[in-house]
Amino acid sequence: MVCEGAVSVFGDREKGVSVFAGNASGGSSEAFTQSVFDVKIEEKEGEHQLWFTVSGADCGKAPAATFSEESFCDRVIAWNAATNQFNYEPLSAGRIRQQQSLEPVRETGMTSRESRDS
Repeated sequence: MVCEGAVSVFGDREKGVSVFAGNASGGSSEAFTQSVFDVKIEEKEGEHQLWFTVSGADCGKAPAATFSEESFCDRVIAWNAATNQFNYEPLSAGRIRQQQSLEPVRETGMTSRESRDS
């Protein structure tokens, strides 16, 4: 069962993700590495884009005092041929994410998000 808005395969904390780029000799090298909360592949105008859910400074904000107050956003990466690396597109190309309530639901013991999204 998939519940919209549920914790992703990455869990609810940051995980290290690396992206490798192939080379002409059939090998590859690391072209991007970052700690992120989620990763999604989206298609736009016939091309695939790799989006990362990040927080704090990567969203142009200072880190929050607590995790529940943290700001999150989705950032897409693009290839930079001059450096042979992937880099985040400008913040203006990103998407701000809103945190959902995690208020407990008394009857089931589930959070309100779990009961709403399942």
